Amino acid sequence: MVYDDFLLLNKREHLETVERMKSLIVRKKQVVVSINHTATGKALRAHRIKADVGLRELARRMSIPASYLSDLETGRRNWSESLVERFLFSLRQTPA
Repeated sequence: MVYDDFLLLNKREHLETVERMKSLIVRKKQVVVSINHTATGKALRAHRIKADVGLRELARRMSIPASYLSDLETGRRNWSESLVERFLFSLRQTPA
């Protein structure tokens, strides 16, 4: 029962994060804003760690090199809308 409650809470958190990111993306399209990619990367990295998914595992799920995901999380590369969506979708997948 406790495990089921944890999974439900975890799914809810993931869905809330997806909605927040979509909201940010919509606002970005309406108004030209300077996005802090480092802060975005740090927030998404924290979300990945909270979900207990390793960098290499998530990169595999996203079908991108682990070094590229690392660059995204540290702000050396810029996030796109499709990368954020792939990140969040891949984070919800169960391990193969």
